Amino acid sequence: MNMIAGAAIFMSVSGCENSNFSELNQNPNSIIIPQPTSFLSSSEVGISFENGVKITGGDSLFSEINYLQQLLKEEHQISLEISKVSSLITLEVLGNMPQNSHQISCKNQELKIYGGSPEAVFNGIQSFHQLLVLKNKASEISSLSEFELTDTPKFKWRGMLLDVCRHYFPKEIVLKYIDLLAFYKMNVLHWHITEDQAWRIAIDAYPKLTEIGAWREDASAENGALYGGFYSKEDIREIVEYAADRHIQIVPEIEMPGHSSAAVSAYPELGCNGEQISVPNDWGVFKDIYCPTEYTFKFLETVLGEVMELFPSDYVHIGGDEAPKTRWEESVFCQNLMKTEGLNDCEELQSYFINKMAEYLEKNGKTIIGWDEILNDELTETAIIQSWRGMDGGKKAVSEGRNAIMSPTSHCYLDYSLKAIDTEKIYGFDPIPPNCTAEEEARILGAECNMWTEHVPDEKTLDSKVFPRLIAASEAFWGTNTDYNSFLSRLDAHYRYLDKRGVLYGNETVAISIETKTDKNGITVQLTENLRDPETIYSMSSANTIQKENTFTGNLIEIPKNATSQLNISSGEKSAENKEDLLLSFNHHAWLTASTDYSVPYSDYYTAGGEDGLTDGVLGSLDFRDGYWQGFFGDDIDLIIENPNTDKAISSVSMNFYRYINSWIFPPESVVISVSTDGKMFTELDAYSSAEEEMHIRGQDILSPSFSFSPVSANYLKVNIKNIGKVPHWHEASSEPAWVFLDEIIIN
Repeated sequence: MNMIAGAAIFMSVSGCENSNFSELNQNPNSIIIPQPTSFLSSSEVGISFENGVKITGGDSLFSEINYLQQLLKEEHQISLEISKVSSLITLEVLGNMPQNSHQISCKNQELKIYGGSPEAVFNGIQSFHQLLVLKNKASEISSLSEFELTDTPKFKWRGMLLDVCRHYFPKEIVLKYIDLLAFYKMNVLHWHITEDQAWRIAIDAYPKLTEIGAWREDASAENGALYGGFYSKEDIREIVEYAADRHIQIVPEIEMPGHSSAAVSAYPELGCNGEQISVPNDWGVFKDIYCPTEYTFKFLETVLGEVMELFPSDYVHIGGDEAPKTRWEESVFCQNLMKTEGLNDCEELQSYFINKMAEYLEKNGKTIIGWDEILNDELTETAIIQSWRGMDGGKKAVSEGRNAIMSPTSHCYLDYSLKAIDTEKIYGFDPIPPNCTAEEEARILGAECNMWTEHVPDEKTLDSKVFPRLIAASEAFWGTNTDYNSFLSRLDAHYRYLDKRGVLYGNETVAISIETKTDKNGITVQLTENLRDPETIYSMSSANTIQKENTFTGNLIEIPKNATSQLNISSGEKSAENKEDLLLSFNHHAWLTASTDYSVPYSDYYTAGGEDGLTDGVLGSLDFRDGYWQGFFGDDIDLIIENPNTDKAISSVSMNFYRYINSWIFPPESVVISVSTDGKMFTELDAYSSAEEEMHIRGQDILSPSFSFSPVSANYLKVNIKNIGKVPHWHEASSEPAWVFLDEIIIN
């Protein structure tokens, strides 16, 4: 590799000596993220760059030396001329150090970076890099103070998954993220490059994979334009080399047997029925998966052969998650294959499929990684499990002697909102499951945070989802995540670096928390500002009247006792442009605070606040995770609501149902309302049935069936809601239980 002209390179023979700095003190706020194991510093100048710098290192560190030379010249304008050089930087691999450890000593015009491996030395360079960037606001830097640093990560696998299939991100953005991962000492980019919605990698033997599979109809365009893109082999080689120079291993994911619609659309013979399908232009789980035929296995072996030529990683991720078995169950070929191979069901057929591909990869020196759905008794012993459905999959894997990578949705999904996973939550993540033995702990390789891009159409949204949460993850995965307040004090300096790199980062947590209270006196709202320098503006609109904007000062907000009203809130950091806008809707109906008896329990994940959630006057929004919807999974529901008023006359009932069939949330098949005076004998008043076409409509919306009738006297109202039961056969998730999401029961 070529060196920058003028830089001298020597073999360093000095060892890692013990410094006797009289003024060095432990500094818990080193600014470096992840927090080093130890950082000692003083106010004395340790190294000056005013007269240039000479870099020396061993033969095994040419790549690291070249990287550091470019860094100093291009980012910090530090001269590399030999003449008048008074400062020396030494890089060295020491055989007596742990492979992952690095040390830095800065004193007497010398900065020495030692490591147990070239990767460890590179991590030392990033510690030095952070001090250069963060200690000085200007690009040009004249010196660094004396310091000593020792550091060792707890986990060797510190990664991020980037999904480029649901939305395509050009090569330049991928390279940008590699630099950011390196800056925070992450060492794995899990590159999700095939999916239902796109095939993003060029394969010479199967050109239609990118000619057809990389493009889909743009759902947002009116003229049927195509959306997509792919990475040529030249692109991939450049990206892989760029990552390797930064000690980041790129692990490609080639999904199988599910999440394969794009490949089946390009080559229909890969499916079980041979029918031509389109590349899906919406997210979801689709039932056209690879059929386990010899044609499919030859196809995948050929594809993986070309993938292995491009990616030197020891690992290939084969997915294995969310593979609906509808097509296999319908296939005569699959049924005969199961009989021939002595397989009891389609789950065992999936294991057969996965093991065939694992055997091929193992013969070629690769280890497979798969999502925790692949974990079963038949799975090859060497497979690594990536645990995403909580921690249990990883715990089971290590208890069986396998290695595991932890990516639970509870802490590691960056596509989730800040309401679900904020910076503090991911900072507190421990990849080690509870009650692990020492041997089991050793098999937890580390962790990944996953960036799925179903709802991430551009770089701005990507940045705001990933940062600053990725920075918190880096410290959690390093294993020094012991003090969140210390982390926040260091994070402030890192925003300058993100600004410099053009990263359009988001907030650390939700800007504002909302607590509503409903009682006989009405509805009140308490806002809590969560940001460190908050500013919140709100206004009320009701009955065609809009209240002027108010600056929130901590006061309780009373909701008008009109039938309907809305509270508009905008909150964020005073100095930041990105504000969090919220809209809360209310209906102050007659049966407010009525108690409800349920025939089946609602989901623990979707409670609408509990048993009073359907009569609290607070309406759910188009975000079904907003906390104001009650979800019921696969069940019919009977609700009996008791009249809280002395006036027993009622004349209208309405309610809100959520529809989002991508997430298996369907309108009810029917709704029947009945009244009673004693809570036992009910008289039917009216009924509603959903039209068949209502079940097919995509997108997120709210359906509001309403019933009006002559006033009747009622102590109790019964609402019978019939769930469609199973997701319909035409749906990509057919035969799975369907959700019903219900909001306010409005009674007047």
